[in-house]
Amino acid sequence: MTNESLTVGQIFASHTDRLPAVKLPDLPRSGILVGQDSSGHIELAGDSVILPVDPDTRAELITDPVTRAWLLTEAFARTRRTYLWAVGELATERQHVQDARQDRERLLGDVRAFLVERVRDGQLDQQDANAFLRRHHLPAYAPRLRVAYTVTGEFEIDGEHDPEDGRLDHLIAVDLDGITNVDRGTERHQVQVTSTRIDVDHRPGHA
Repeated sequence: MTNESLTVGQIFASHTDRLPAVKLPDLPRSGILVGQDSSGHIELAGDSVILPVDPDTRAELITDPVTRAWLLTEAFARTRRTYLWAVGELATERQHVQDARQDRERLLGDVRAFLVERVRDGQLDQQDANAFLRRHHLPAYAPRLRVAYTVTGEFEIDGEHDPEDGRLDHLIAVDLDGITNVDRGTERHQVQVTSTRIDVDHRPGHA
């Protein structure tokens, strides 16, 4: 359904709250008025193209909802297809970037593993390898060392109440505070206490 003929410019100016659907009987063509270009022409969208129309062109406003909906669909069908294509291209490009990033991470991981093995077998200096790894923002090779030690010693205690060996085991430990790079929580030690009576009276007044 259309109403009385007006001009394209009049219809566009009086419908600022929505996109009006119009019929141009002199062309003939129907479509949606979507805007105005810099030269003052009214932009008519139809059949997936946008045409500039002189504002004084005779036009009839289309008010039928079904016809208007169909014209809107036709007007923006190409826009929708372009949008969907662009979304698909963007998703594909993102996948390519992600795949490339993962390939690079795998390659750098393999390079790091190769350098570590060369350091371990003595073919490459550790400092040189770590300098390369840091330049490529990779973790430096930091091997852990397990240090085994043996400590022996003795001390004297009052033998009047001779303690059983096991009562001292948990009281004797090794002080590692002087070693600055000890990884706390990894300390392990085992104490075995043996005692020997020396039978010397150390108290004053006794020979």
